[in-house]
Amino acid sequence: MMLQIIPAILAGLLLEKWPDEEEEEEDPVWAWTKWSLAQFVNHTTAQMAIVRDIGSGITSPFGFSLSAAESYGEAVVDLGKTAVKLADAFIDDDKDFDEALTTAAAKKIARGLGYLGGIPGTTQIVRTADYLYKYSQDDLKREPENVVDFFQGAVMLGDR
Repeated sequence: MMLQIIPAILAGLLLEKWPDEEEEEEDPVWAWTKWSLAQFVNHTTAQMAIVRDIGSGITSPFGFSLSAAESYGEAVVDLGKTAVKLADAFIDDDKDFDEALTTAAAKKIARGLGYLGGIPGTTQIVRTADYLYKYSQDDLKREPENVVDFFQGAVMLGDR
């Protein structure tokens, strides 16, 4: 317990936001139990290479990723697909280029170019820029309640 559960809970309290207020209002015991179990699973599986990816895929809103190389490959493929779609929209008079250049396309381009250029923290830069853009457009999934929520969303969590 001293080596696994307590460090997992303390690290989770320091690094992540605790359970949502809506979940907590419905059933606070279950909300904290579910959150604590997710922190425990993340902490204990983080020490084993492939098991870590499966554990974080189960407990987080993100999917399974075997390695950073897989993310690199996906980003480069997304960049290529997006570039082809944009070129097609630019060349074809029937298609509107502005409709093809969405925020999702811009994020794929930025992430792909960042990975190709070897820019450290590319994913975090894209996540922060996306959060700040959505905040400026009043389009966040969950509005920040205070300054701490704003900085936590912009720097750590993004818009989820």
